Amino acid sequence: MVILPNSKIQPVNSKLPLRTLGVLLFTYIGLASAAPLVKSSDHCKNLPPVIGRENQSGDPLFSMDCDTVFVRKNDTTIVRPGTFLYFANPTLNSTIKVEGTMIVQGNDKAAVTFCGSIVFEDGTWKPSKKPWGGIEVAEGGTLVLDHATFVRAPTPIITFSKQVRIKKCFFDGSSGIILSNGSLLAMESKGEVIDSLVLSW
Repeated sequence: MVILPNSKIQPVNSKLPLRTLGVLLFTYIGLASAAPLVKSSDHCKNLPPVIGRENQSGDPLFSMDCDTVFVRKNDTTIVRPGTFLYFANPTLNSTIKVEGTMIVQGNDKAAVTFCGSIVFEDGTWKPSKKPWGGIEVAEGGTLVLDHATFVRAPTPIITFSKQVRIKKCFFDGSSGIILSNGSLLAMESKGEVIDSLVLSW
């Protein structure tokens, strides 16, 4: 496992469920509603193979209408640069579960944003302050994040897999990532960047 210098890894109480630990790490913030802009019959339970388009402009929005959405075993979901992924009715149980492979293809000009919900301010869509449950990577699952932004996810990533790569990602309002060995990669809740994190592939 390769981690940035000064990363703060702490043991986690194994007697508590990981999702419960995620909730305990976060002070709940009041919620505000936002209407979903994009709907698809495919993403209520399973994410589609591709989210977004090549060379898309603006901030393409992808709404998830269920508390839990999946990338199923043997399936792959690719997320194009600049896409906003959010939940229509977010709670701390609103989770993306990766059993297969999820590849997030943000770049330095157009990051991919994961958030609980969105609000329209100053002529553009922005992440709201609603919390959500983050991404959970199952044993055997694969998560590749390149230039992604996570907003208001107490534990943005919980992984039971060692097949996780993170590059140039920003985490706002998060307390830490729970790694496959049960340890906590602690974060500064006011915002922290992970330049490079690679678990043993």
